[in-house]
Amino acid sequence: MTSQANRATVRTRVKRRLTAAEVKRHHRIMKDVVREKDAIVARGRSLLAAHDRLQLALQTLKAKRQERGLSLTDVQRLSGIDRARLSRLESDPHANPTIETLNRIAHALGVEVRVAIVDSR
Repeated sequence: MTSQANRATVRTRVKRRLTAAEVKRHHRIMKDVVREKDAIVARGRSLLAAHDRLQLALQTLKAKRQERGLSLTDVQRLSGIDRARLSRLESDPHANPTIETLNRIAHALGVEVRVAIVDSR
């Protein structure tokens, strides 16, 4: 479908008038969004910060592996985690390992993962 065809399709959809019930529903949803916006933004920022901390932990484990001169195959042997999975964890910016996986890698490297629960304020 061409760009022009896409615009024509969108134009057709936009031209339809909303029913009174749809307008009412739209206004209610918009009020909810405005009311919840700060909480939604804060939750998003919190998730991004948690993701950043997880990525830092993975990069720290990678640095420890390299510092100790271990290959991914060595860590596979020591941790029981598949080499391809280890590689993905080290290179994928969206990696989301479990704490158990982090602990297995850390144990294989002779380090430990510590989780701290602190006030976020």
